[in-house]
Amino acid sequence: MGLTMHKSLLCLLLTSCLLACGCSTAKDVRKTLRDLTMVRAELVKKYGEQDIDVRVNTFQNQTSISVVYINSPLNQKTTEERAVRAQETAEIVKQLYPSIKNVNEIWVGFMRVTTRLVVFHWSEMIEVRGFDSDARPLRDPGIAPPESNQPSVRYSPSQNQTEISSSSIQLEGTTEKGVLIFPHFSVAGNVNKITPKPPDEIGLDFAAFSEKPKFPNITKLVFLSDDKIVYQTKGQFSTSKIAGDMYSEFLYLKMPTAAFLSISSGRVVKIKLNEREYTLTESQLLQIQRLSDYLRSMKQG
Repeated sequence: MGLTMHKSLLCLLLTSCLLACGCSTAKDVRKTLRDLTMVRAELVKKYGEQDIDVRVNTFQNQTSISVVYINSPLNQKTTEERAVRAQETAEIVKQLYPSIKNVNEIWVGFMRVTTRLVVFHWSEMIEVRGFDSDARPLRDPGIAPPESNQPSVRYSPSQNQTEISSSSIQLEGTTEKGVLIFPHFSVAGNVNKITPKPPDEIGLDFAAFSEKPKFPNITKLVFLSDDKIVYQTKGQFSTSKIAGDMYSEFLYLKMPTAAFLSISSGRVVKIKLNEREYTLTESQLLQIQRLSDYLRSMKQG
């Protein structure tokens, strides 16, 4: 029987801007991104599934790694087969995540994401299994990991602001060699105690990793919803050479909130970077829509 998760998401999400990750420097952010990328890349390689969400979550000084397989073929298999995959996944996290000694729990879930009548989006967690940092099953977990498409919410007392962000969206290739986008925004105050005013702008952080820079010059960015241009602008990626012959490129874009809400209302969302065009998958679009729902709830409040 499927279990739909309804749990407040107070966790750290790795995005390129993130106070939410507990990383104090850009170097910390890059290291954590590479660590999670290494784990996800091995899972993709081993199981041949691309829609895998890997994140690090921290709440009340407890840190966990969560892995969610979205629309996996195993959703149609037996619980025993999913149990084997979950155990293997926990072992991979244990072996490959460099900071595993700082992790309290490993969570592995199987989620189904579907769309009905165009505008009704459903997500259902088929099964969840928990492990300790040594990949041993938890007998009495007591809690379950958050849905991977739900926004991450974290309040910073020192800055008196709350960061709300989506998980990374893979636009092209893999996390080791590809293009990603990280949607996020911040508001004043603690959203767990007040209903803040929605921000005027949404941050869209683009990251590209490749053997040769993909965006060396001024890049034209176009956002389309149902084949209609909603927002367009230009920007310059910053480029740095990292390990080996690899390059990293980053672009920190600010988009008006109204435009972001318009984009998320479409059935088909596309992002163009010069001549490269990316169409969001169903689960990726759902992430954008959940972030938009959060913004709309502020307006209603």
